[in-house]
Amino acid sequence: IPILIISAYTDTEYLLKSIHYRIYEYILKPFQREKFEKTITNIIKEIENKKNQEIKVKLWKQYQKIVDKSILISKTDPKGIITYANGAFCKISGYHQDELIGVNHNIIRAKDTPKETFRLLWDTIKNKKKTWQGIIKNRTKDNGLYYVKSTIKPILNERGEVEEYISLRSLITDI
Repeated sequence: IPILIISAYTDTEYLLKSIHYRIYEYILKPFQREKFEKTITNIIKEIENKKNQEIKVKLWKQYQKIVDKSILISKTDPKGIITYANGAFCKISGYHQDELIGVNHNIIRAKDTPKETFRLLWDTIKNKKKTWQGIIKNRTKDNGLYYVKSTIKPILNERGEVEEYISLRSLITDI
């Protein structure tokens, strides 16, 4: 709850206590009506913004749940080291998230996938900085195989350098 103090006290001690208690605004008497109205308007806007942000966060969490249930997601650093793997990715691959984070993405690479597939993939996402799409055969922790339709996109910083890669995959083994 935003707190507004209207006071005639100008001592430093009172002002410091206001800061310590996170008082929203400290208005000195005699107060000006315009400043008071502007402060109240700002408080109302801040409350509305906070509520809108909470609504957006709730919606985002719902979107994230549906995506996490249906799409395998991973992120890597520019060298291909996994920095994130969602639950669906872990479930299909058979690896726990702790086993994936910090290791090279080729931990799930099927040995018989042609090297040319990965040369083309890396040329597209690293050198051309474009999105790559294709079908990849991967292996699970227990050496089972699964197929995914993959979309891998480089995420670029403001200088146009690759910060990370994000990969979204749909499981197509049954097809």
